[in-house]
Amino acid sequence: MKTACIYHKGDLDGFCSAAIVRVALRDPVQLIPMEHGDRIPWELLENVDRVFVVDFSLAPFAESMPKLQSMVPKLIWIDHHKSAIQTAQEIGLSLEGKQECGKAACELCWEYFYGDEAVMPLAVRLLGRYDVWDHATDPRVEQFQLGMQAKEHANP
Repeated sequence: MKTACIYHKGDLDGFCSAAIVRVALRDPVQLIPMEHGDRIPWELLENVDRVFVVDFSLAPFAESMPKLQSMVPKLIWIDHHKSAIQTAQEIGLSLEGKQECGKAACELCWEYFYGDEAVMPLAVRLLGRYDVWDHATDPRVEQFQLGMQAKEHANP
């Protein structure tokens, strides 16, 4: 089964979400990093059996997400952004996955693959809490985020 994963490349929630998809499936996954305003790479999505869209939605939503749904046999959308979730409801678009405000996409990805009761790894929880601005829950939330961001700029 050929699988692609479109993820938000603008923050660690998106990176962690894509990593969870890749590890959980244990199969090759074509990762497609995107930022809002990027051209949709429709050509990469041809001949794909399954597409995960995590921490992201294609824009304009009301046109692009239904187009993708009609293009691929299976579309799974995991997202926490209120405006996208509301738009999906307004246009009557129902997609497999998890769409929920209050949790980060990486937390929702973990729950999608491993269930709500599975113990979530600390890294996923800390990245998730940072992304939804829940910094007060644990003093390590901001520290972990800063450490992960610093890694991008570290010399090898």
